[in-house]
Amino acid sequence: MRIAGWVALAFVMLPSSGGAQAPLDLNVSTPPAVILRHNMAQRQKWLLPHYESGAIGIARDGSLRMRVPEAVPPRARLALANELERENDARNDLVRELARSNGAPERSAEIRALLAAGWIAAARPGWWVQDERGHWVRK
Repeated sequence: MRIAGWVALAFVMLPSSGGAQAPLDLNVSTPPAVILRHNMAQRQKWLLPHYESGAIGIARDGSLRMRVPEAVPPRARLALANELERENDARNDLVRELARSNGAPERSAEIRALLAAGWIAAARPGWWVQDERGHWVRK
Protein backbone atom coordinates (compact mmCIF):
# COMPACT_ATOMS: atom_id res chain seq x y z
CA MET A 1 0.00 0.00 0.00
CA ARG A 2 1.27 3.45 -0.80
CA ILE A 3 2.34 5.53 2.17
CA ALA A 4 -0.25 8.20 1.36
CA GLY A 5 -2.95 5.52 1.66
CA TRP A 6 -2.33 5.31 5.38
CA VAL A 7 -4.33 8.36 6.11
CA ALA A 8 -7.33 7.61 3.91
CA LEU A 9 -10.21 5.32 4.77
CA ALA A 10 -13.71 5.06 3.32
CA PHE A 11 -17.09 5.74 4.86
CA VAL A 12 -17.62 3.71 8.00
CA MET A 13 -20.78 2.81 9.88
CA LEU A 14 -20.24 2.43 13.57
CA PRO A 15 -22.72 0.85 15.95
CA SER A 16 -23.80 2.71 19.03
CA SER A 17 -25.77 1.88 22.10
CA GLY A 18 -28.33 4.55 21.26
CA GLY A 19 -29.28 3.36 17.76
CA ALA A 20 -27.78 3.89 14.34
CA GLN A 21 -25.36 6.74 13.87
CA ALA A 22 -24.59 8.58 10.67
CA PRO A 23 -21.66 7.20 8.71
CA LEU A 24 -18.30 8.79 9.30
CA ASP A 25 -16.48 10.13 6.26
CA LEU A 26 -12.80 9.60 6.95
CA ASN A 27 -11.87 10.85 3.49
CA VAL A 28 -12.97 14.44 3.95
CA SER A 29 -11.08 16.90 1.80
CA THR A 30 -11.28 20.05 3.85
CA PRO A 31 -8.17 22.20 3.43
CA PRO A 32 -6.84 21.29 6.91
CA ALA A 33 -7.33 17.56 6.26
CA VAL A 34 -5.63 17.76 2.86
CA ILE A 35 -2.66 19.64 4.31
CA LEU A 36 -2.34 17.25 7.25
CA ARG A 37 -2.43 14.19 4.99
CA HIS A 38 0.10 15.70 2.61
CA ASN A 39 2.51 16.57 5.43
CA MET A 40 2.06 13.14 6.98
CA ALA A 41 2.80 11.42 3.66
CA GLN A 42 5.95 13.51 3.24
CA ARG A 43 7.08 12.71 6.78
CA GLN A 44 6.55 8.98 6.20
CA LYS A 45 9.25 9.05 3.52
CA TRP A 46 11.71 10.35 6.10
CA LEU A 47 10.54 7.83 8.72
CA LEU A 48 10.68 4.82 6.38
CA PRO A 49 14.23 3.69 7.27
CA HIS A 50 13.33 3.83 10.95
CA TYR A 51 10.30 1.58 10.46
CA GLU A 52 12.48 -0.83 8.50
CA SER A 53 15.25 -0.89 11.12
CA GLY A 54 12.72 -1.55 13.88
CA ALA A 55 13.69 1.64 15.68
CA ILE A 56 10.09 2.85 15.59
CA GLY A 57 6.74 1.13 15.51
CA ILE A 58 3.05 1.87 15.33
CA ALA A 59 1.38 1.72 18.73
CA ARG A 60 -2.10 0.26 19.06
CA ASP A 61 -3.53 3.78 19.43
CA GLY A 62 -2.02 4.71 16.06
CA SER A 63 0.77 6.86 17.43
CA LEU A 64 4.37 6.28 16.46
CA ARG A 65 6.78 5.30 19.20
CA MET A 66 10.48 4.85 19.50
CA ARG A 67 10.97 1.13 20.11
CA VAL A 68 14.72 0.66 19.97
CA PRO A 69 16.59 3.95 20.40
CA GLU A 70 19.89 2.08 20.04
CA ALA A 71 18.98 1.36 16.40
CA VAL A 72 19.41 5.08 15.68
CA PRO A 73 22.83 6.74 15.82
CA PRO A 74 23.02 8.87 18.97
CA ARG A 75 23.37 12.10 17.00
CA ALA A 76 20.16 11.36 15.07
CA ARG A 77 17.94 10.39 18.01
CA LEU A 78 16.81 13.92 18.84
CA ALA A 79 15.85 14.58 15.21
CA LEU A 80 13.86 11.33 15.15
CA ALA A 81 12.15 12.14 18.45
CA ASN A 82 11.17 15.54 17.04
CA GLU A 83 9.77 13.97 13.86
CA LEU A 84 7.78 11.45 15.91
CA GLU A 85 6.35 14.29 17.96
CA ARG A 86 5.37 16.19 14.80
CA GLU A 87 3.81 13.07 13.31
CA ASN A 88 1.85 12.25 16.44
CA ASP A 89 0.65 15.84 16.69
CA ALA A 90 -0.49 15.65 13.05
CA ARG A 91 -2.33 12.39 13.72
CA ASN A 92 -4.12 14.01 16.66
CA ASP A 93 -4.94 17.06 14.54
CA LEU A 94 -6.31 14.80 11.79
CA VAL A 95 -8.60 13.06 14.27
CA ARG A 96 -9.90 16.42 15.48
CA GLU A 97 -10.40 17.68 11.93
CA LEU A 98 -12.27 14.53 10.86
CA ALA A 99 -14.48 14.73 13.94
CA ARG A 100 -15.15 18.43 13.31
CA SER A 101 -15.88 18.01 9.61
CA ASN A 102 -18.24 15.11 10.36
CA GLY A 103 -20.05 17.23 12.93
CA ALA A 104 -19.27 14.55 15.49
CA PRO A 105 -16.64 15.71 17.99
CA GLU A 106 -18.04 13.20 20.48
CA ARG A 107 -16.89 10.40 18.14
CA SER A 108 -13.20 11.34 18.19
CA ALA A 109 -12.28 8.13 20.00
CA GLU A 110 -14.05 6.06 17.33
CA ILE A 111 -12.30 7.97 14.57
CA ARG A 112 -8.95 7.50 16.30
CA ALA A 113 -9.55 3.74 16.65
CA LEU A 114 -10.48 3.42 12.97
CA LEU A 115 -7.45 5.36 11.80
CA ALA A 116 -5.17 3.39 14.14
CA ALA A 117 -6.51 0.10 12.79
CA GLY A 118 -5.95 1.34 9.25
CA TRP A 119 -2.40 2.47 9.93
CA ILE A 120 -1.56 -0.84 11.59
CA ALA A 121 -3.16 -2.82 8.77
CA ALA A 122 -1.18 -0.79 6.22
CA ALA A 123 2.16 -1.43 7.94
CA ARG A 124 4.57 -3.29 5.71
CA PRO A 125 5.77 -6.80 6.53
CA GLY A 126 8.71 -6.60 8.93
CA TRP A 127 7.55 -3.41 10.63
CA TRP A 128 6.69 -3.41 14.31
CA VAL A 129 3.18 -2.80 15.60
CA GLN A 130 1.51 -3.22 18.94
CA ASP A 131 -1.09 -5.94 19.34
CA GLU A 132 -4.33 -5.42 21.27
CA ARG A 133 -2.50 -6.16 24.56
CA GLY A 134 0.22 -3.60 23.85
CA HIS A 135 2.97 -6.10 23.00
CA TRP A 136 5.27 -5.26 20.13
CA VAL A 137 5.03 -7.78 17.30
CA ARG A 138 6.71 -7.88 13.93
CA LYS A 139 4.21 -7.80 11.14
